[in-house]
Amino acid sequence: MNIPELDELYALYRADLYRYLCRLTRDSAAAEDLLSETFLRALKGAVTFRGESGVKT
Repeated sequence: MNIPELDELYALYRADLYRYLCRLTRDSAAAEDLLSETFLRALKGAVTFRGESGVKT
């Protein structure tokens, strides 16, 4: 399975993830930080992604 490029993933999931993080933290600045950290970890972990689950999971 091919992993979509990070910019595609960002475009697809940024808004949903940001809203979720805002609800979770109740702090937009913290949500932005967590959003950045999430995509950084996704980038680092992409090489080990086996495709056994959906990208969104």
